[in-house]
Amino acid sequence: MAKPTYVVTAPYVTVVTSTHDGPKLLGFYAGAHLPVDVSEESIQHHLSLGMIADAGDAEAALAEPAEPAEGLGTLTSPEQPKGNASLEEWTAYATASGMPADELEGLTRDDIRALYS
Repeated sequence: MAKPTYVVTAPYVTVVTSTHDGPKLLGFYAGAHLPVDVSEESIQHHLSLGMIADAGDAEAALAEPAEPAEGLGTLTSPEQPKGNASLEEWTAYATASGMPADELEGLTRDDIRALYS
C-alpha cells in the first residue's frame, strides 16, 4: 500500500527529511506536498497541530483559515545560537523552531547545527 501524501495547510512548516548526506531540515509553504521521507513522528506532530492534511482533505483545509491550536501563543522566531554554542543551546533552538524533541535524540551539536545551515 502506498504511503499517504500530505499537503501543508499552515503558512509554513519545517520538517526533517532523510537525504544521502543524513537528516536535513526543510521548509515548505502552504499548498506544498511533503516528501515521502518525512518521519512518521513529524507527520503526526504536524497533523495534531493542523499544520498539514492528507492530500485528499487538503483542498478544504486550505480554503478555510486554520484556527490556532489551543495553548499556542504568538509565534516568534528564536535567535539562532552561535556556531560554537553548546548542544543544549542548539537543542533548545531546534525545539523552539518546531523540531520534535524525539527527532533530536542521538544528534550531536554539529548535526543539529547542520540542519539549519
